[in-house]
Amino acid sequence: MKQVKELSKEKITLLIFYSLAACLSVFVQVMTALVELPFDDTFALGSQQLAFLTSLFFFFLAVSLIPVGILIDKFGPKIIQTALLFIGGIGILIFALAHEYYLLVIGRILMGIGMSSGFVTGLKAVKLWFSEKRFKTINMTLVAATSFGALLASYPLEICLEHIHWRPLLIFIAVLFFVLACIFVLFVPIYKHQDKETVRPIGEILSNKNYWKLLVLSALCFGTYMAYQSLWISKWLQDGLGLPQEKISIYLFIISIAAVLGIISYKAFVFFGQKLRLNYVSMVGFYMIFYIGFQIALIYKPLAYSYIPWFFFGFFVQAIFLSLLEFAKIFSANQYGKVITFFLFFIYIAAFIIQYLVGATINLWPMSSGGNFGVRSFHSAFWIIAIINLAALVWFFMMEKGEENHIVED
Repeated sequence: MKQVKELSKEKITLLIFYSLAACLSVFVQVMTALVELPFDDTFALGSQQLAFLTSLFFFFLAVSLIPVGILIDKFGPKIIQTALLFIGGIGILIFALAHEYYLLVIGRILMGIGMSSGFVTGLKAVKLWFSEKRFKTINMTLVAATSFGALLASYPLEICLEHIHWRPLLIFIAVLFFVLACIFVLFVPIYKHQDKETVRPIGEILSNKNYWKLLVLSALCFGTYMAYQSLWISKWLQDGLGLPQEKISIYLFIISIAAVLGIISYKAFVFFGQKLRLNYVSMVGFYMIFYIGFQIALIYKPLAYSYIPWFFFGFFVQAIFLSLLEFAKIFSANQYGKVITFFLFFIYIAAFIIQYLVGATINLWPMSSGGNFGVRSFHSAFWIIAIINLAALVWFFMMEKGEENHIVED
């Protein structure tokens, strides 16, 4: 059998299918922001119940990541992606058909486990099958697919929910997962690769100083972005700003467009970073200054009504993915599955904690006379998260201070 590296048709096929898996995975993560509104009317859940149910997805996604990363390095991306597509589809189906709270919990748990491989398997496949010369472009193409999934989960999803109840919509999404799993079985080749060193490389990964710096800052900044995008942005716009659902979907759509543009513009991030004589690690910290600034701007109602801060909130956080370029430089393909899963594990754990922390903080304040969460409750919760992000940024630059800064050359 010919090596996959020699067959451009197979490489294109691989990229398309892994991109579809990543796109669907992120779509399911983000769709809660809109599905939650009619879903909440069906089950009449409180803020803490809703936050727990939503964050449960991120928790089980996170705890699945480390074993999934080890299994991907051992058995290859195809087998693991196929199995988890089936698990994710079953979880979505249970959630769609549920009429009791415990079934919603079971569905969310299986959904979280099923979505844990969507992005990692694609990155592993790119690392294995594409040359170093093409790695940056192909890698960011896969990341762009995830942003496109978030985009579909905004205004396009809102249009669908105007004509379709959320239950049949989720059943249709579950069918898509089953179909894609069958496509992986039939058409995606298996990479003949065995990893005989599963434990030792983990210690090598966790002992890398640059890895830890990027890990902590990325986990808190991107975890905040995920927690807000998947739930609390819609609640802030609805209860805090008094916007209708159709208007909320436009804001989410703008954030998703900004995310896609942020990924596409990764070369611009690198270009301006080079002008400032920064390496990939320092670039991430530099662009997070702008991200946190716009995150704070969204707390103030006069600024939050404008589309501009929402756009840049979604745009600058994508610079986090420059971390992947740094990881590709310092870690081998044999370690890459574990490298990415540890990285994503902490991001999702942070998203789980932040999402629940926001809900718990909001719940400390009395509801308004109209039955909505008050503006002050959102302000308190968002300021706590902003201060945590700022503390991580200060720590990051303290760690960077005094280190030799090698400029990136493409």
